[in-house]
Amino acid sequence: MRLSRACLACGLLLAVSGGLGAEEDRAALLREMIHRRIVSAGSSAWSSEQYAQLMRLREAEALGAFDLLRARLGTLRTFVAEAASGSGPKTLYLNAAGYQRFTFLLSQEARAYFESKGAEARFIFRLKTLGGKKIFDSTGLLTQEGLEVYIRIKRRLPVFWKYPDGTVMGNVRPPKTGAPVEPPSRAEKDRAPGTAAPKPQDPQETAASQKIATLIKTGYVEVSETEVQFLTKATGLATEQLQKESSLQIVPTREKIYFLLSPSDPLMALVARYRSGGEAPKATP
Repeated sequence: MRLSRACLACGLLLAVSGGLGAEEDRAALLREMIHRRIVSAGSSAWSSEQYAQLMRLREAEALGAFDLLRARLGTLRTFVAEAASGSGPKTLYLNAAGYQRFTFLLSQEARAYFESKGAEARFIFRLKTLGGKKIFDSTGLLTQEGLEVYIRIKRRLPVFWKYPDGTVMGNVRPPKTGAPVEPPSRAEKDRAPGTAAPKPQDPQETAASQKIATLIKTGYVEVSETEVQFLTKATGLATEQLQKESSLQIVPTREKIYFLLSPSDPLMALVARYRSGGEAPKATP
């Protein structure tokens, strides 16, 4: 599974709680990276890829990596690093080996889930998101898009997926048409009875409208351009990079440019910070 997607920026959740730029917080972050063997002892900085790896490990812990490893393997040995924390019990940190094993076990769990929903085993690896992205890679592991789908399932958030024949299924009842449909526009709602409908949109505009409707139906929420600018300042990433490293979708239409984020994306914590009047934290080097 790629380490550089949404959680490259999700580490800024640390900043949401205040003060990632402070020297003591940077030092604590560096110590944690050393404990997890993401960076070597004596390092004084980290790369964006190493930062992304740390966030992936933390996300896995939040998803119950320790419990899943214990339940399935009976031990955490070789999968965690231990660090002393004063006079109390040692702090456990998931390491790279533990993350790999966790994603393998989580992928098995996900395959069992989709089979329980009627997906034949031979078609499991051909399941796709509504956006057409594969849920599993050729080795049977969840892709990043597949992980996002399964995380929504585990969090009991509505999400849909497609079978090879195009049939749409979900953890909630899908629309009768078998695929999310675009709701009527305000213009259609306000049009007086008996008046002619406007001329059809051009294909590009129609495709953009359908994409927006599909994203909203699957749970994405609209954010403003100003909020996206806040995210670029907070993460130190250009808008194009944010699109690659997070769930951010940018859809231009004739009317305006739409910016949409998955509600499970850690960047939403920064959007919430902005909406509450907070300032953008400094991005890490």
